[in-house]
Amino acid sequence: MTRTKGEQARFKRVYASFTHVVAGSDVMGDIFKRSFLLSESELLKIGVPSTDYFFQKEEVTNMHERYRAKYGKQTILYAPTYRDNELHAATLLLDVELMRERLKDKYVLLLKLHPAISHQLDIPEDDFVRVVNSTESMKEVLAGSDILVTDYSSTPIDFSLLNRPVYFYTPDLEQYDSERGLVTGYTDLIPGAPYQTTDALSKAILEETTSPSQMASFQAKWNKYSTGQASQNLVSFIQKNL
Repeated sequence: MTRTKGEQARFKRVYASFTHVVAGSDVMGDIFKRSFLLSESELLKIGVPSTDYFFQKEEVTNMHERYRAKYGKQTILYAPTYRDNELHAATLLLDVELMRERLKDKYVLLLKLHPAISHQLDIPEDDFVRVVNSTESMKEVLAGSDILVTDYSSTPIDFSLLNRPVYFYTPDLEQYDSERGLVTGYTDLIPGAPYQTTDALSKAILEETTSPSQMASFQAKWNKYSTGQASQNLVSFIQKNL
């Protein structure tokens, strides 16, 4: 995707307003350097503070058990990325009725939608479809869910710390890339193939096609420095340098 000169100038002004960026891995740091025009010295490879929550084993286990008790089945969390054109014309790319037909006996589908669009969609809830309350934080919803379905967001990086399956549903891959832009080599970076239809996605979930080894490799690649001490590392850096 090519940005206008005005947009490029605006982005550069924003990038010039900060001196350091926290990174959870070398791969993440390299992307930040290209995206934000940073030097290596401006990276803080100390882990991402928000990931510390997923190392609180008792808290995560309690949240997972709470979801199992609440919904009575395994849960599939669908958390799609916000798209610019959805502000006034939101759509749900997932075919919920097909998901219900294929998966209702074993799973409950949880929808975690961006606040800007959730009020636009009239989604009837029942024993299969539940809309996650906006007051529940993403980290809690991730901890409670058994499976994550998403597209272009960073949530799989956090979710991979739980060693649970992730499926990538990207029916608008080319359009999103042309309008918003994706990191170079997106399909090579994610663990597993992206699914273009609900039919293919639902079959993959039923057949449990995710690879534990791929997920482990993905987790290690993206969370190299996120080991549960990132918040303390950041506080230490601030105390030492400010």
